[in-house]
Amino acid sequence: MVEKEDKKELMYNKDLLDDYINYLLRLFQNEDSRLNIIESKVSQLISQSGLIISIISFIIPLFYDKLNCLDLGFKIVLGLMFVLTIIFLGLAIFKASGIFKINKFKYSDCSVETLKKNFEKSENFKEEYISDLIYSINNNKALNNTKGSILIWANRFFIYGIYSLILLSFLLIIGYYFV
Repeated sequence: MVEKEDKKELMYNKDLLDDYINYLLRLFQNEDSRLNIIESKVSQLISQSGLIISIISFIIPLFYDKLNCLDLGFKIVLGLMFVLTIIFLGLAIFKASGIFKINKFKYSDCSVETLKKNFEKSENFKEEYISDLIYSINNNKALNNTKGSILIWANRFFIYGIYSLILLSFLLIIGYYFV
């Protein structure tokens, strides 16, 4: 038995209970698939951000000798762009990793407690099962929406990091060949 937010009784057409259950199971599986997609995208974003930070850290020393000869103002601009890029990518990782806080996201599912109840008829059990599914779907959908919002913010920081990396690369090329 799943705790219900509202205790009002839902009225079901007894002839359609199995159809309700099949429909709700489909919705439940859709939310479960949505969760897997969100978590997969977050994992990709975290790994790509880490990879880009590693590449930046590898490339900067290659330009070190040439960058030493540059004007101090240009070096400061390059340094700020480097720091800005790292901050944006770091924020993307930090924000994205927030969805893995298990205690913050309590997903619902059907419970063994429902089976421990003494149901006199199969209909009564199915009605309870339907109530459990409705509660679980609503709860899980809200949690997935929250995780999706976190993913959107993390993606924004990632995009800002990529743009600042492009600008940093452009400045490095200018500094290497033209200054």
